Amino acid sequence: MPPALYHPVSRSETPGYRAMSAAILNETGLFTSLFSVAFCILLCDMLFWGGLGAGVPAMIALYEAFAFWLFRGKSGTGKARLLAIPMGIISLGFLLHWNPGSQFISVLTLLALLSAQLVLFSGVSLRGLFTFDLFSKAFLNIFIYPLEYLDFPFRALGTLKNSKSAKARAVTQVFFGLLLALPAAGILISLFSSADAMFEHLADTVADILGIQLGQMIFDVIFGGLTAIFVAAALLYNRGGDLSSQKARELSRRWDPVICGTFLSIIDLIVAAFVAVQFTYFFGVRPLVLAEGLTYAEYARRGFFELAWATGLVFAISVMILTFCRPKENRRLPLFIRAAILFLCLCNGVVLVSAIRRMLLYVEVYGLSVKRLLTLWFMVLIGLFLLWLVLRCLIEKFRAASAIGVTVLAMVSLLSLCNVDRAIAGYNVDLYLTGSREIDADYLGLLSYSAVPETVRLGGVLEPALFDRLLEKQAQSFKRQSELSAFTLDRPAIASLLSELSGFTLDRPAIASLLPDGAEQAEELPSGS
Repeated sequence: MPPALYHPVSRSETPGYRAMSAAILNETGLFTSLFSVAFCILLCDMLFWGGLGAGVPAMIALYEAFAFWLFRGKSGTGKARLLAIPMGIISLGFLLHWNPGSQFISVLTLLALLSAQLVLFSGVSLRGLFTFDLFSKAFLNIFIYPLEYLDFPFRALGTLKNSKSAKARAVTQVFFGLLLALPAAGILISLFSSADAMFEHLADTVADILGIQLGQMIFDVIFGGLTAIFVAAALLYNRGGDLSSQKARELSRRWDPVICGTFLSIIDLIVAAFVAVQFTYFFGVRPLVLAEGLTYAEYARRGFFELAWATGLVFAISVMILTFCRPKENRRLPLFIRAAILFLCLCNGVVLVSAIRRMLLYVEVYGLSVKRLLTLWFMVLIGLFLLWLVLRCLIEKFRAASAIGVTVLAMVSLLSLCNVDRAIAGYNVDLYLTGSREIDADYLGLLSYSAVPETVRLGGVLEPALFDRLLEKQAQSFKRQSELSAFTLDRPAIASLLSELSGFTLDRPAIASLLPDGAEQAEELPSGS
């Protein structure tokens, strides 16, 4: 285009800018910006200082209530509202018990569900819930496109001066008053605490209960405020952005069936050869271990991770070809392709069984741990995925993607509701008490305080010094957790249990000193009682 004919369009004249201005430069945008600031400050305090416990379902409930209000009146939000159910179930696990080794899976799943729900709330055109289209739009509409509108949270706050609602002005003014009062209140409390011991004790007690410290509070306000800019921009964009140009995308299924079939033939031959070896060689585990002089750890470790990678690779190959291979004119995959994938999935099932058998052997000899339990959980998940792929090969209209998505939600919900640390401790303690194997006291001490009810069964069986050290480690994890945001329903019972144990003998001062403030202490007994 010749320079003389080029007329740049100002940002304020673009359709996206006009749509955002009309939709969110009002009380909706104002309350969204205020909510984002408060929510991100509370979230930072919970993640960095308080710990994950009752605060997780509380924050999820708070966000869901606001999201339902923000997108009220939007059509086609039924699926978005349904996602609140699995989010509520998964977050409930944080309230029941504290299992840090497995809860990272729940956290990642909650983040994925929140992203998917926001896109569904926006009303953008999608091919379905469990589709690549949803994943791509979630990435673009939450992390990329809102970057153009980072100024809108500030512009929404600027609408306060033109607001005709006395209620909106009052709420906003109170919010900013509280926000500005926090640093000043922290400084005054610090000065008064230095001046008076009684006031210091009172302030420390309240701060311990609420999990508040001056330095942490300042960090939460600064970091949470910066994070709120991006959160508010994402919420405002999905609420009022111009999404009409984003159409539902069909997958480009262009992979040549002949190439895919040749590729699958080679892979099938390799996997089939391995499966044949499994039936004649690897399933004779104990003679093999004895014949080659391998320890059980060497056998399980040497084979398991290779089999796990192979299983994942074969599963990925099956999914990719089912997704991108070009169908025939009747929109069905060629019979040879479906038969080759079916054979590959069945063989992969045998590989998966071999991997599970190796891990069970390792658990039988060396006990259960968080990593081993999560590995078994993941392999069961892959096994269910393979079952859905088999059904997809046999039934053309079977919706394997939806089945896989529902399976992930169900398995993560089950994992979240299970008390993983207590189950692991109970399994290992049972083996020790029945004389099956020795107890790994060092590892048991690394489990969270949710494992205490199983650990106390070792009292009177282990050496007193070892038992004390074990309880001391778990009591430390108990003390580190906030009594507010990290509260769990099993915490009061465990506090009472630790309090009773601290009074049995005088050689447990470390345990007694680690109990929470205010916990009932058992009366000291004379030495030798």
